[in-house]
Amino acid sequence: MRKFGKKYEDRFRKRFEKIEAEHLRLNRYSVKASYGSLLVARHQFARLPMKELFRQTASYPEIKKGYESGKKIMTCLSTCMRY
Repeated sequence: MRKFGKKYEDRFRKRFEKIEAEHLRLNRYSVKASYGSLLVARHQFARLPMKELFRQTASYPEIKKGYESGKKIMTCLSTCMRY
């Protein structure tokens, strides 16, 4: 967000904090942490040898949570850039 200026960075941070707090209250897991886990799992899948991959791979529900969290983050970013 820094590339677009302080105005958009502040707007994104404020909206994301609201989304994060609401999501934690309703679903009891963090959007930020869940999306971060998805990125780590994707990196492991792409980089680790198969024998290591099977010991460290995230479960399907974790991947699905990460995907849904990513959609929330992208929606937040999109709305911040529109106005």
